[in-house]
Amino acid sequence: MSRNIEIKAKIRDTSSFVNKLRNVTGKDPQILDQKDTYFNCPNGRLKLREEQPNHSELIFYQRSNDLSPKLSTYKRLEKLNPAIVELLIEAYGIKVIVKKKRYLFFIEQTRVHIDEVTNLGTFIEFEVVLKENQTIEVGQQIANELLNNLGISKESLISHSYSDLLLSKTHE
Repeated sequence: MSRNIEIKAKIRDTSSFVNKLRNVTGKDPQILDQKDTYFNCPNGRLKLREEQPNHSELIFYQRSNDLSPKLSTYKRLEKLNPAIVELLIEAYGIKVIVKKKRYLFFIEQTRVHIDEVTNLGTFIEFEVVLKENQTIEVGQQIANELLNNLGISKESLISHSYSDLLLSKTHE
């Protein structure tokens, strides 16, 4: 399985963080409209990610719900047959759908996302993609340095996935 270190925080202003990241990277973000359909899954999380214009992938991942930078292991399957998606819906059922506009930047081995999530708000997320020989601690150090460099406070960190946050919101 592939590995990365993830951390996520709630932010208030998309444009200020886009500008900060533009200054850091010297590039404009890639802008993606994403729809993540989460399936009921007893072991980890399983989602179908659909991006415009015509890209989809199935992603299975496992990670804890911690505030600190945490290990995520994942597998991805691209080029899905529509019949497979129908089968997953029938077999597992849809748990929740997350829609977002994602501003994607790359800082060395880190994917930085600014996500405007429908019915949730705006977030920043780091995914430090670990190289084969890198330790979890190295990835955590990279994530913490990015938090500090971008001025993200510990109080704004969140531990759960967007799917968990949407589900808890619907049960309020």
